[in-house]
Amino acid sequence: MRRKKIKINVIKFDNPVLMNLTIKISHFFLIVFINVIIFFTALKAEPLTLFDKNNRFGVYSHYILNYNDVSFHSLPGVPSCCPMFETGKGNGYALGGLVEYPFWQYLNVSLRLEYKNLKNTLTSEESLIIRLGNDSAKAISEHKIESDISLFGIQPYINFIVLDPLNIFIGLDMSYNLGMKYHQIETLIKPTDKGVFPETGTRTRFDQSGDVQSVKTMQSSIFVGANLQVPVNSERNVFIVPEIVYAYPNASIFDVGHWKISSLHLGLGLQYRYTHKIPDTLHEERKSIKIDTVTVKSKGIAKSYFKKGIEIVRTSEKYESNKIIHFSDVFQTDTIFKLTAPQASIKNFTQLITHETQIITESFPLLPVVFFEKGSSEIQPSYTNSKNFDLSNLSNPIMLHDLCLNVIADRLKKNPGTKINIHAFIDPETEKGNCDLANDRSNNIKKYLIEKFGIEDQRINILKNKSNCSPDIKTYTKSEEGYSENRRVELSSDDYNITEPILANHYSQVKLQPDSIFIQPEAEFPASIENWQITLKAGNSVIDTKNSNSDSKFNKKLIENDPILSEDALKAELIVTDFEKQTAYDSKYIKIQHDTSEFIILRLSLVLFDIRSDQLSEFDKKTIKTFAEQFDPETEILVSGYSDNLGKDNTNLKLSERRAKHTAEYLQKIVPNLNNIKIAGFASNQFPAGISSYQTPVERFLARTVQIQAKKRLRK
Repeated sequence: MRRKKIKINVIKFDNPVLMNLTIKISHFFLIVFINVIIFFTALKAEPLTLFDKNNRFGVYSHYILNYNDVSFHSLPGVPSCCPMFETGKGNGYALGGLVEYPFWQYLNVSLRLEYKNLKNTLTSEESLIIRLGNDSAKAISEHKIESDISLFGIQPYINFIVLDPLNIFIGLDMSYNLGMKYHQIETLIKPTDKGVFPETGTRTRFDQSGDVQSVKTMQSSIFVGANLQVPVNSERNVFIVPEIVYAYPNASIFDVGHWKISSLHLGLGLQYRYTHKIPDTLHEERKSIKIDTVTVKSKGIAKSYFKKGIEIVRTSEKYESNKIIHFSDVFQTDTIFKLTAPQASIKNFTQLITHETQIITESFPLLPVVFFEKGSSEIQPSYTNSKNFDLSNLSNPIMLHDLCLNVIADRLKKNPGTKINIHAFIDPETEKGNCDLANDRSNNIKKYLIEKFGIEDQRINILKNKSNCSPDIKTYTKSEEGYSENRRVELSSDDYNITEPILANHYSQVKLQPDSIFIQPEAEFPASIENWQITLKAGNSVIDTKNSNSDSKFNKKLIENDPILSEDALKAELIVTDFEKQTAYDSKYIKIQHDTSEFIILRLSLVLFDIRSDQLSEFDKKTIKTFAEQFDPETEILVSGYSDNLGKDNTNLKLSERRAKHTAEYLQKIVPNLNNIKIAGFASNQFPAGISSYQTPVERFLARTVQIQAKKRLRK
């Protein structure tokens, strides 16, 4: 027997209004469909006989799962700053009693009286600013409303007997609201161990409880359900009734907001059927047995085998005059499962390995800025701990910045006729124009250069501050990130040699992409596979082989001087064997691409863009001009612009693009015959070289950059 695979396309609705409308339409057509079935079945049913007129009485209890469709900011008359409650969940229980009266052969009219209690929890999260000591920080709070509503209602409905003992029913629930209480609270959830709300001084606020106002007195809903009426005695007049019910409300539970509670009921009941006495009844038994055998070819089994089918017995009764006919039909389907030959293939594998050698030289920026802690004039240890330094082995701009005072002092000693300027600043928000603090910072830098490196006093010039001692170009972001950038000392010199970029030595870089060979075969039904064998070959030589009865993955790590990288292609072979020794074979080729061209990669990073600026300084232009002397018309240029993470993303992206554009225009101006130059702006969506975060002011200063990468052929 062949089985066809059916592909089902699932349509996802992202629009809440459209999704809500779709749910309502689905409910409507479901109700119409059930009523049509009931109507046409009733037309074909026979009139009730004396034996059919058996009223039922019962009691039941339900466990309820609630689904909340909400859209409001706050409960009526209850203050809250929640942006919007949109969803929620809950549970509850119901207790009730029922009576069913036979109306037609397969149709009963019924009535239930029910008490139910529903508990619901609505939550919503919000981003906000909280107080951390004397500072503020970003946080996340959770708004929560817990409600408890009690209802007493009457439920008229129609019960349709589909196939004894299965019943389906549909009806209307009209309930009186006995009262609805709530408890509301907003709680800080991130950070988890610190922070309070400014107005309460605690981690909670808007903590209130009481009765919900403007709640509608009457609630109504449409419900559909199904149950099984399972007899528990030989007289078949006492029944255990498991059932499932879904209820959908007709309106919101209160007048001034949108809050609908639909519910799924899972319950169990006990029913008693009052039976009429049947005088002089004759019973007749009728039984039939039907057994079928089918053969199924399957790839998902280990061996061929026979399976006996489950015996299904269906019983029914029919009344004819004063005689009851009992029908008993037995159905059984046996199956022979036949294992077919395996089918497996290499679905996912490394198709191409690129083997490339590059020679790279990089120029790293020297950021002549020293940052200070709040209210402090002490030089941080990271600037003073390095006694000996070797720039030739450093390729990280953050580590280079820690050596900025050492580098500047070393260059001053090598250029005796040069001078250095020191200009110190304070943050106007957190240090309130404390010019004495700025002067102390300048004096400590000067003292360090004199005592540590022996720089002459007259070669160090401390620039005077304005009245407020804040930077000419300051960071306006109202957070510790912005304040920390303003607490700094800038070092400058008229001599380009003192603050010029740091040139790294040439080095070779072997690139393997990817650096491993990955092979993953697939079988439609892997449970029938006894052994997976994967072999990697170079020509007729076997490089590696893996045999496994469970793990089908193959992974081989490559090294830079791996001999197999001299090949043009590798071959992956797959052989699978099932438990009946049937096999399947597949193979794939892995291409190795060798980059035989010889290039040198030249990189230069500039970090002297001021805050929010896209203009090149004269210092930058001189650095670029010196760097561009190595270019020829065939050199491929990529200019990438970056920014810090302060401010709006869209503004930063446009700023980074302008920085790259102005740099490219200047390159074109000084080297007019460049034929291949591209620009890209990344803002803070991608880190510049050597930067891994934006947490420190050093990283944010270094992120206001443009990197020029030139790919130049060494030999033509």
